[in-house]
Amino acid sequence: MVLKLFYDDVCATSRAVLLTVRALDLTIDLQEVNFFSKEQNPELIKLNPLERLPTLIDDELIISDGHAISAYLVAKYGSNSNLYPQELDKRAIVDEKLHFNSNVLLPRLDNLLYPIILFGVKEIPKEKLYALKEGYQVLDKFLEGGQFLLGETPTIADFCCVSSISTSSIMLPVSSEMYPRLFKWYQKCKGLPYYDKANGIGLNKADALIEKKLGSAYCKIIS
Repeated sequence: MVLKLFYDDVCATSRAVLLTVRALDLTIDLQEVNFFSKEQNPELIKLNPLERLPTLIDDELIISDGHAISAYLVAKYGSNSNLYPQELDKRAIVDEKLHFNSNVLLPRLDNLLYPIILFGVKEIPKEKLYALKEGYQVLDKFLEGGQFLLGETPTIADFCCVSSISTSSIMLPVSSEMYPRLFKWYQKCKGLPYYDKANGIGLNKADALIEKKLGSAYCKIIS
């Protein structure tokens, strides 16, 4: 059975999985879903009543968490891949950064974006921008050990974190002066051969959607 992935590349979590898929050069049936549309996808609802994206189908297995999907894909289809190391000490570091994304970066990003996209909010409280800045500071500290989050080669932790950081940078650009290691890492991630197709296209959609929702307030937010 061909792998099937329900996704919306406007969403950071979907783009993280797409980065993993492209890096592994997997053959996969991509089913695009408009997460922010009121239209429902009957097949997705049957598999996952919460319509959570991304959702991976592999035979009878259903996984509806981007971090878990990326780890599963590498473990099953990426033999000898450094994207999710088999060594327990290295894997623990990757897991730590995955949890940092799921527990810190993503909730702060969602707390900022959802009121704008879903409820028409035109202003972002300063404390929400500060929360993003704090995430930047921690990630900049994490990168003291190398070009990527586990040394000199990217892992799924980099994919998950860069999908979040690239989205938050729409409102809060990554400063090369304030976060030099984070800035270099972001540029390094953007230089990956599969980055533009897997993350760049959806990021542009997210940028356009946010600009449309904010209207004239858009320029004030990113200034």
